[in-house]
Amino acid sequence: MSLVIALALLYAAASRAEHPEEPKPAWRNAAPERVLRLPADHVSHPEYRLEWWYYTGNLDAADGRRFGYQLTFFRVGVDPAPANPSRWAVRDLYMAHLAVTDVSAGRHRAAEKLSRPAPGWAGARTDRYHVWIDDWSVRREGTRHRLTAVSAAPPFIARTCTLPSKRC
Repeated sequence: MSLVIALALLYAAASRAEHPEEPKPAWRNAAPERVLRLPADHVSHPEYRLEWWYYTGNLDAADGRRFGYQLTFFRVGVDPAPANPSRWAVRDLYMAHLAVTDVSAGRHRAAEKLSRPAPGWAGARTDRYHVWIDDWSVRREGTRHRLTAVSAAPPFIARTCTLPSKRC
């Protein structure tokens, strides 16, 4: 994941260097007096430069095998107000990391994705909880969080729900 983050930061620095004389709107800073309100604050906050949605857990298969997982989505702000009005202009980059450990077999698999929003390849909603990159997503369905990730290399599929039920 460090290579992906390094490339995203390099891209962000290069984008700022293109027009250093133009004042850009600033990203909003997190303030200690801001009260966290859940579930409303699960949605995206595009006025901030960085946010992430992070899940970890343990799962038991019907056959008794045990698994651990981690699925994280990141939104990294590149330019709060791109000069280019095109929908292809890069305001944000989205990254995701998926890891699954088969405890019984002693195997660990991991996969990553990097994308930009246009034309709907990745995004995070501000009106409801839904974050996605291609066929990976997390969304709120009632009181549950639905996680879905499919990886071709290495091949594995992860679909799960989290609280309040361990069964989906």
